[in-house]
Amino acid sequence: MADDDLPLPIVESTDQEALTEAFGSPDAEPDPYTPRGTAFLWWQALQDPVHYRNALDNLSTNPSAWNGYRQAADLIADLSMLTGVEDNEEDPDIKYVRFIHYEGASSGQVFEDAEMRDFFVLTVVKPEESDWWLVWGLSDSYFPSRDEVRDL
Repeated sequence: MADDDLPLPIVESTDQEALTEAFGSPDAEPDPYTPRGTAFLWWQALQDPVHYRNALDNLSTNPSAWNGYRQAADLIADLSMLTGVEDNEEDPDIKYVRFIHYEGASSGQVFEDAEMRDFFVLTVVKPEESDWWLVWGLSDSYFPSRDEVRDL
């Protein structure tokens, strides 16, 4: 069995533990002032893109590009969001949040690094004119470059 065929090093945890890990406390509320908060709110709104269309539009850099958000919902609404936010080394106002398939009965926490080949990346950006982070795009198993995100 190859190393990449092994299960990810994840242990089940409570939802409270996962919220504490993601947002600093079990009572913390996600908000669009952080990359993780924006990713979480956008992902949750995908559970019902018709009902939460206004929230999705307000959390997106280009709402018309999502064509109603149905395809994004089909891709990641049922996935699990990793708590880590990854940096773009060239631009501090571009961040990445990964989503994976996780079959646990509750929340899970990763206990060591592992290579992942099958994941989705939500790219979030912080426009100069806004205090909010906004969703730029969704990609399958790769991190868009600064040039792609900034259309350079």
